Amino acid sequence: MLDISPEPECTSGQPGTPFSLVQVSLTKQEYIDPKWQVNHYRDLWERARDRERELTAAIALMKKEHKAKVEQLKVSESLANHWEGLVRFIQNPDVSMDSDVPFTSSGCALPAVAGRRCGRAPGLQPF
Repeated sequence: MLDISPEPECTSGQPGTPFSLVQVSLTKQEYIDPKWQVNHYRDLWERARDRERELTAAIALMKKEHKAKVEQLKVSESLANHWEGLVRFIQNPDVSMDSDVPFTSSGCALPAVAGRRCGRAPGLQPF
């Protein structure tokens, strides 16, 4: 039960203001309820903040894994293009290996060595 005295008492002897000291009587339950609510809502806020931190960390981890998978797929695609071009070269040897885009994009094309004939060792002089 909330009991407020009708006349606010002013300790300075001047007329009272709305902020003057007022004697208030509360029951124990009325005193406990606001404290419980403050603690309850503070706990809810802390749990929500912890969930947000966990979700932020999970999202960062998923982005990192996604980036790694994208890089892995790029490497796989590059190797697939290389092998596809190699198969085409074996099936049709008249086409140069450097003319196909997959070889130049993967960096796996064999460089042409000037002055060397096919089947000759690198140290031997040309005819």
